[in-house]
Amino acid sequence: MTPVTGTALRTQYQVSPPRAASRRRQLPAVWYLAGAALCLAGLAATYVFAVLTPAGQTLDRADVDAFGSLESHPWAHQLLSLYDPFNLAFVAVVVVVAGIVSRRWLAGIAGIGLVLVTVATARLLKTVLPRPAFDIPGWNTEHNSFPSGHVTVTAALLFALMLALPSFLRLWVLVPGVVVVTLAIQATVLAGWHRYSDGIGAVLLSAACYLLVLAVPFFRRPAR
Repeated sequence: MTPVTGTALRTQYQVSPPRAASRRRQLPAVWYLAGAALCLAGLAATYVFAVLTPAGQTLDRADVDAFGSLESHPWAHQLLSLYDPFNLAFVAVVVVVAGIVSRRWLAGIAGIGLVLVTVATARLLKTVLPRPAFDIPGWNTEHNSFPSGHVTVTAALLFALMLALPSFLRLWVLVPGVVVVTLAIQATVLAGWHRYSDGIGAVLLSAACYLLVLAVPFFRRPAR
């Protein structure tokens, strides 16, 4: 009979460090719910100040005047031209494929649902929220533009991709994704479609929906 050494015993009964570490890193659902509540509170505060007060609308207008128009920034026109149904559908397919490759296909499908729900909520808010007119020079107050639909779909697709990917890849997607979202905000402002507050509200709305999805324990499980 072959004797069992101390090294063999330690190997036999040792707990897998990666799995134990991944369990320790998981936050309880209440943290994600609290983060979503903070994002929604920021969304409400942004709307109240930037839309419902003369000071907020004046500040938005001053920022717009400081950066010029779309004609002086060709990159902005090129970026906005990418917002067509084919390109958006392609990114949605990338999200699903990323979930399948990561063996998180349910998370990929949930990511597409996240995009649809977030965009629908943004459309609803633009329909029901009023924008009072304060006779600010150069302001178009014919309709409400809060939050931005273009920025909402951009941020929501970013969060959907992060949801589908394993955790060790999310930072590599988040950093360039934040740059793209920032450029989308600037492009819509230069085009005269939105104000900066519209873009900020869109990001806060998308982040709130993303955190609500992460509050479900299933979507916080690491990839196999």
